[in-house]
Amino acid sequence: MNLGRNYKLKVYIATFTQYENYGSRLQNFALCYILKKIGAKPISLLVTSKKEYIKNYIKSLLLKFPLITANQLKWYNEKKKQKVFNNLKKELNLLKISYHELCLLNFNDAKAIVGSDQVWSPAHLKNNPCDINLFFLRFISKDKRIAYAPSLGIDNIPEDMTTIYKNYIADFKNLSVREFSGQELIKNLTNLDVAIMPDPVFLLTREEWANITNTDNACIMMKEKYILVYFLSEQSPETWSDILKYAEKNSLKLIVITGNKYNKDSLIVPPDMFVKLFNNADKVFTDSFHGAAFSIMFKVPFIVFYRSDVKQFSRIETLLNKYSFNAVYKNSYDFDTIFDNEEFDISELIIRKERAEGIKYLKKAVLNGE
Repeated sequence: MNLGRNYKLKVYIATFTQYENYGSRLQNFALCYILKKIGAKPISLLVTSKKEYIKNYIKSLLLKFPLITANQLKWYNEKKKQKVFNNLKKELNLLKISYHELCLLNFNDAKAIVGSDQVWSPAHLKNNPCDINLFFLRFISKDKRIAYAPSLGIDNIPEDMTTIYKNYIADFKNLSVREFSGQELIKNLTNLDVAIMPDPVFLLTREEWANITNTDNACIMMKEKYILVYFLSEQSPETWSDILKYAEKNSLKLIVITGNKYNKDSLIVPPDMFVKLFNNADKVFTDSFHGAAFSIMFKVPFIVFYRSDVKQFSRIETLLNKYSFNAVYKNSYDFDTIFDNEEFDISELIIRKERAEGIKYLKKAVLNGE
């Protein structure tokens, strides 16, 4: 994406860049896209460690042997996924750097943004303490720190981490979050009023998302109508049975995109094809925040399922409430009952308003109101 600008101000982005997740990569892309559009140069930080390097090196060695273990198969699919993400990653302007080198960068003509995604998740920061300084932007001066819609992913902060959150969040000049629970948590901790900003994927119009897709890309596009399934976690056999029955009853094909678990019936597709498959779907079943987000944006009837591996529903709950949807699957609900009650005209008006607010926030924070 070349918008024909000469960029003067650099904006370093701290978000999840170590693994290939459709939602993480696409929200990163969207933020880069908007920053370029307003006249800044985004640089996505790919912060590495020796431990991660050694871990990846061992994986690559073990993949030279026949695939006989579950871990080998998982690593093989991870490698396959990395390849299909290569084109998108070129747009992220990734800077591979160590934690030590990060503090040595020249920030004279630069600012930094943390977000979106669950970068402020206490569970992640507890398991990855090096990321505390990264995701609270401690490597740059306070007046240059911007939080754009980071997610905490939970409804409470562990007692042994409250001091870190209270002190580090208070050091941001421009502060926003992605969900109501995060807004309330920060208010209780710091007494600061925090704005709620839309996820970066909503900052692009449907037309802009359509333009990023590669029409020459070989893909599994079906002429028939299809249900798109995108589950990050494993769902019960009963859930799959209900989906298959619904597809058969309505003469709809089934396309399944790989989530966090790999299986032979799911597809590993490039991110632009991920977007296209959502845009063209007849119905969507998902347990993913961004699966729901793209369904709302493209006006595709959808149903959200609870994840089986983690309890991180607050961000999806905020998303659904914000755009006036009651799309959560419960055993007592019939699929068509949910689909028939989804009103996309209301959500479209809200998206337009929030898109304007999100871009205005970024312009003010990045360009000092210019």
